[in-house]
Amino acid sequence: MKKLIVFLLVLISIASCKIEQCEEVVPSLEFSEFQQRGGDSATMILKFRDCDGDFGFLEDDVDSSMVKDSTDRYNLFMDYYYRENAEWKKYTPPAGFPGFYYRVPRLENRSVSSTLEGEIHIDMNGYHLAFFGDTLRYEIYALDRAKNITNIVETPTIIAD
Repeated sequence: MKKLIVFLLVLISIASCKIEQCEEVVPSLEFSEFQQRGGDSATMILKFRDCDGDFGFLEDDVDSSMVKDSTDRYNLFMDYYYRENAEWKKYTPPAGFPGFYYRVPRLENRSVSSTLEGEIHIDMNGYHLAFFGDTLRYEIYALDRAKNITNIVETPTIIAD
C-alpha cells in the first residue's frame, strides 16, 4: 500500500509539471546593468530570451565571402548617444570604424524546451566611454539567426568615470 501511495504521489507531481510555452519568434532583450571599472573599462550586462532557440552565432555560421553587411557578421548592435546642450545626439562612427557591433556566440540548449534565456556580458574595455563629455547612454538591439530583430533597449543615463 505504501508503494502505491508513493507511486501515485510521484505520478501526480509529474502530471502537475507544466512545460513553459513560449511562442514568440522574435527574441527579447532587457537592460540589466552597466558596470564601470574606471577609465575605458566597463561591462554592459543584458538579459535575453529567445523562444525558438536560434540566438547566437558559431564561427562557422559566417562565411566571410558571403558577408553583405554587418548583420551577416554581427548580431548585437549598440548606438552611442551623448548629451550636448541638454540634447541627446547620436554618435556616428567615421568611415572605417566598425561601430559598436558585437557577436553573441551560439549557446547549447540542453533542456526539453527550445527557449533560451540568459545574460550577455559585453566587454567594453578600450572604448572611450566619454567621447563627448561624461553623460551618455546606449540603445541596443540584437538579431537571431533568422534575422528577427529584438526590441530596442535603452540604458539609463550613464555618467562616465
